[in-house]
Amino acid sequence: MPEQETIFWVYFHDIVKKIKTDKFKKVDLLLRKKINEIFEVTHYGLFQYQILKDKSLTNIDDSSVSEISNYITNNYSRFFEYLNYNNSKTSMYSSKLSKIEIDEISFIIENIALKYIADNLLLINNNNYNNDFLNLLLIELSKMYRFDTNFLARNNDKIVYHSLVYPLFLTMLIIDITNENQMFNNIKKIYTKQNILNALKVGRPLSSNEYNYFKSHIDILEYDEEWNTFLLNFKNENWVLHSIEKKYKLIFQLAKYTALFLKDRIKSVWALSDGEEIFDSFYNYIILFLTNKPTGQTSTIYLTAKPDFINKNYDEDDKFLLPFLIKDYNPIQIGHHISSLKDYSKFVCDKDRIIDFLDAVLLSTNYISLIDILKVDSNYLADFLIQRKKLALVDTLFLYKLDDHNMYKKQYNSISLEDIQINQNVLKEIIKKDFRLEFLKTNNQLANMLKTISLILSLVPSIAKRFNYSWELILKYFIITFGPYKRKKALYDKKTINEVSYKISKLLSNFKHVKNKEDYSQTLLIIYKLENFKN
Repeated sequence: MPEQETIFWVYFHDIVKKIKTDKFKKVDLLLRKKINEIFEVTHYGLFQYQILKDKSLTNIDDSSVSEISNYITNNYSRFFEYLNYNNSKTSMYSSKLSKIEIDEISFIIENIALKYIADNLLLINNNNYNNDFLNLLLIELSKMYRFDTNFLARNNDKIVYHSLVYPLFLTMLIIDITNENQMFNNIKKIYTKQNILNALKVGRPLSSNEYNYFKSHIDILEYDEEWNTFLLNFKNENWVLHSIEKKYKLIFQLAKYTALFLKDRIKSVWALSDGEEIFDSFYNYIILFLTNKPTGQTSTIYLTAKPDFINKNYDEDDKFLLPFLIKDYNPIQIGHHISSLKDYSKFVCDKDRIIDFLDAVLLSTNYISLIDILKVDSNYLADFLIQRKKLALVDTLFLYKLDDHNMYKKQYNSISLEDIQINQNVLKEIIKKDFRLEFLKTNNQLANMLKTISLILSLVPSIAKRFNYSWELILKYFIITFGPYKRKKALYDKKTINEVSYKISKLLSNFKHVKNKEDYSQTLLIIYKLENFKN
């Protein structure tokens, strides 16, 4: 999608108008691509900076901008490499930066990227997030903290190891800490004695220091009564009574076992120590998942208002940096844009629904991308995440199937957010063209749109109710979230959305007569079932 059609580029000149330079008066495609890359690397670099400082980032004030910018610029190539560890992206800059490149990167980081992130992605915890949003946070935190790239600067090793906090966030995700009723059962399935002992045997052997560190945790496996007593702490009726500190100690013990599954890329497992340093350093994130939620909490709304850090009283522990970048589909900015144009005066748009839809897309697509990551880091953990969503991923969408070694293998091509963004030409083509069902078997944006809608309906089933069991309403918010924008003109309207809906309706009508409906399991099958449920 041409970058100027995303909401970020529509208002880009508002962001840079106070900067004393002519560089951004006319931004060509090359510079846009550079700015997009710098944003991604800067955002990733801020999480590596938190590892370096052993402290959560709660603000980006003027006094720290230069230090942060220098840190990210000095490590730019490395950050890009490990941010894109599982894909084949090529940087817009040299692997060894020239003086001109360094100056350009530093200028954009200091004057654009850090200011945007400080204004839009530093949030105050309202302790009222729903489980889907919290799971999204855990997925993204696991990805952001997968590696500690600072380790290279401190040691002579030629590989980058997992960060020490990676096993913790991964543990909270795989046990589904947000679902207290199911957490105990998940723990019993994944942390079996046999699985833990197998993890000890596979891969690199533990050093003597590491073995001594684990000895008491291994010994407990031999005593059923002690092991069962430990596990019972995670039953819902017991879990809710624990203090935050007690919950953390229990989760951290599980994280040590998780580290065994990841030990090939952990330099020294014993460096986890007693977990107190990790707790202190990442408290702002950890508290999000260990605090008992108010009864009946359902909110995903975390961007409805820009925090007033000057006049509002808050605790530093309540602030955290959002671990995913939303500049090209910022729900609040999209909502304000739609409400500001006369062209949209009769166009009904609920800002909260934009947020809910965006979260559902991010949760479902990043759940898949984390599985891809874990297929490299720990196939056992990856397969557990697949098995937990077996009905959706294996039995319905057929994204994975078991091989001869009883391991899940991928049966699809991954879709990125860039693949599902819709430009004006794509909308026109969808409306103008007559599509045959076979078209959905090729790689195109209509197929990607239907695949994404099918994925969120399967992995985030609550979205169906949130959108009145209407695939047409889901489609509307898909176009609102990922569609094209222009400063003073609407590039789509109610008629546009109705015309796209009509094209999909025709495909669904033809789909009724298909004998082998599984051929379209990733595109139409779930939408077809929702249509029948609604009727």
